Amino acid sequence: MDKKITKLIVLNLVMALVFCAVPFSPVAHASDGIGSSAAGFADGVLDGIENLVKQSGLVDWKYKIKEKYKLLIKPFLKTNYEYSTNVFKASNVNSAGDNIWTVTPGVQFQYKGDQATIGGAYEAPFRWLANYSEQNTQNQRLMLYANFEPSDDFYINIGERLAVEESISGSSTSKPVAYLDNTVNVALGYKADENYTYELGYELFDRNFRSNSAAIYSYSVNKFSPRVYRAVEKGKVYTGVDVGVVNYNKNDSRDTVYTEIPVGYQGEIPFWGLIMDAKVGYHNRDLQDHLGRNDWRNIVTNLAFQKRFNGQKTVASFGFTRQPVESSFSTATTYDEKSFFTSVKHLITPKLRGRASMRFANEDYYDGTAAGTRLAVVGTTVILVVPGGIVKRDDDVFNYNLGFDYNVRKWLILHGDYQYTRRNSNISALDYTDHTLGLSSTIPL
Repeated sequence: MDKKITKLIVLNLVMALVFCAVPFSPVAHASDGIGSSAAGFADGVLDGIENLVKQSGLVDWKYKIKEKYKLLIKPFLKTNYEYSTNVFKASNVNSAGDNIWTVTPGVQFQYKGDQATIGGAYEAPFRWLANYSEQNTQNQRLMLYANFEPSDDFYINIGERLAVEESISGSSTSKPVAYLDNTVNVALGYKADENYTYELGYELFDRNFRSNSAAIYSYSVNKFSPRVYRAVEKGKVYTGVDVGVVNYNKNDSRDTVYTEIPVGYQGEIPFWGLIMDAKVGYHNRDLQDHLGRNDWRNIVTNLAFQKRFNGQKTVASFGFTRQPVESSFSTATTYDEKSFFTSVKHLITPKLRGRASMRFANEDYYDGTAAGTRLAVVGTTVILVVPGGIVKRDDDVFNYNLGFDYNVRKWLILHGDYQYTRRNSNISALDYTDHTLGLSSTIPL
């Protein structure tokens, strides 16, 4: 690892430990000196905040609203600091580090009636970068859902997720990539008897890039998904068909129609106490413009396993997915993503939980892409083509994360994370390495 990067990580780790030391200090004793004074001061500050919130009447107001209208309202505030050694995910030669602060106010709400549950959440993250203020953003996210059960054998589930995002650009001279995502889900279900359930699902996903240069990649997907579920002893099996229509607003040559026939199981399997959510299916993806492009026909999978042990204190998960993904990269329309993942969470004490996760993915693009050197030209990241430099892009992405969650109080949770990410591509200009150290807090009010 580069010595400069190592020093930066060590420096920020020291800052993280100093930042977290006060809340983690043990109960004060006379012989503890400065440490006990810091712990006592921290407890005094936290007690003061807690008393202030109680005196404001916010807690009483929440429960009165819940009792009178069956409506639970939960405001929250999340804060996050992180240092990234490669904030633009650029090649190692052009990498740049920066400190990033994010503050996210938000609110959750839920109404529970006799035949309906309606709820949602809204949050507005504000992000600031120390050295690259032109990348500062204010995003918005909204989630709504409604579950209706007009009778014992009929249900309607409706959901919507709306996100206004501005991603950090791929160059220090480029503006953030702004886009609007809207996802709508509808499911109509009929329980024929205790064994069989029939469901008709619909999903609309719409992605709109806001800049003129990226608008060509804006697209929408309409997916129809009839399903049949069969209850078994410890779960359910299902099958059906997915029909999807992909429409690009300004580039008809990328339009796609696909069908997928899945077979799946959700529930406990009869050995090792594993909980499984598994789906395997045949996917046929038909691009409307075949000139120089490949259709995609293959087996798709989504396998996820979970095991709880050690008195429910430890949760381990692992799995594998394979799926086609719409690409916003040059002329490449679709890439084949194969991903292995694993994670473990362990409750060390009633207040402290440790976390570790790892993921490896291969992204195999099906269309020729320009190879060469990545440079910023007039505010736009481009690939300069070398002779004979049209290749089929193939990336390997590896990352792992180490972290913890600490419940300081009922209303204050601290999180710490270190993440390493590495991408190796057959287009060398797209290789990058990033180390990110983060500290964050969640304050449910």
